[in-house]
Amino acid sequence: MTYEIGLLPSGHLHCYLLTESSTDTPFNHRVAKAFNREVGEGLFELAVKWKNEKLSANFIYWHRFATQYLKAGCLETSGNWR
Repeated sequence: MTYEIGLLPSGHLHCYLLTESSTDTPFNHRVAKAFNREVGEGLFELAVKWKNEKLSANFIYWHRFATQYLKAGCLETSGNWR
């Protein structure tokens, strides 16, 4: 299965099935399940991607976004970070 992450018109992130594929990886399935539970869990899962895991261009974009988001949160000291 091939998954993709996208923004809905409402501004929410959503992970959805793009195509059925025989190249499904445990990582893709794990990210999709995490997004189904909570967007934050899905982003965290992408940020801590498995070593040597090949990502689609879409997942690479959101992986970079998630790592930058988490870095910013870790560096925030005022306590105002969500």
